[in-house]
Amino acid sequence: MAIDEVRPAEAFNLEDLKAFKKLGVRILIDNRERPEKEWDIINRVSESDTDGVNTFYMADFIAAPNGEIIEIRLDKVTIRKL
Repeated sequence: MAIDEVRPAEAFNLEDLKAFKKLGVRILIDNRERPEKEWDIINRVSESDTDGVNTFYMADFIAAPNGEIIEIRLDKVTIRKL
């Protein structure tokens, strides 16, 4: 897959994130915990065909040694066309 074909799969379901939080999973956005009212930032993406830059949030699921999800990290990712 070429770098300019990479697109976010779809918007994050905020209700799913809230459910994870209720189960005790830490939710980090840009390396910090944010109030739920700010979580919609992760669904704001920027796609620009003119300058070849796409920006979106990507999730990493962090598991404990027993396989249980203990943290979800959402970080902004920027992809530039070469």
